[in-house]
Amino acid sequence: MPANQIGLSFHRTGWTGSVTITKTDGGATSAVDSTGSTSRSVADFLNAIETAGESLVGGGFKWAVSTSGIVTISSAVAFSLSFTGTTAARLGFSGSQTGGASYTATSAAGGLFAPYASESVFYSNDVRAPAVPGVATGAGAIWMRTPASDPIRPTVFVECLRSKVLHFIEAHAVIGTPSKVDIVDDHHDLDAYHLGAVRVNERSDVDGWALIELEVVG
Repeated sequence: MPANQIGLSFHRTGWTGSVTITKTDGGATSAVDSTGSTSRSVADFLNAIETAGESLVGGGFKWAVSTSGIVTISSAVAFSLSFTGTTAARLGFSGSQTGGASYTATSAAGGLFAPYASESVFYSNDVRAPAVPGVATGAGAIWMRTPASDPIRPTVFVECLRSKVLHFIEAHAVIGTPSKVDIVDDHHDLDAYHLGAVRVNERSDVDGWALIELEVVG
């Protein structure tokens, strides 16, 4: 299992506009367009902003997300941000940001679920599907599958407290077509999957933990 997966970022359609980064010292700018694909996730767009910011402003330009889904964009030097179209609302910002080197959104980013600071999401690309029993015949048996060669499939699940499940439902609600999700690690590398069924089960009404399972296809 890849280490330290911090969250899920659901793809959504209808992106419009761009985010413009302006370096305070010198006034150089870089605009990051949110369009160009049928759908994308907030994490994917934030990565594009981070790449542009690193090139324009320098090292230390980065984004982070809190366990309540609030995004912060920061750098070692001063810069400003301006937004057009749907970008500000989807990233959780109320408007342009100026006069500093770190800006924190005022509301949760749409479709981004990061319930805990580390190891929030458990997933693997090589979990074997359940075996299918063989069939007995008069002359022996027929195997439905060759032993130890069952299909391998990715599996994704999240264990979290009930209080976090509502955050997940709100994040999942924005999903567009095609239904896709990015799994986000602590380096902001993304693994994208098509999303099938989602199941939410309360593990125990005593300890307050719930299990969220996602059916994904690479």
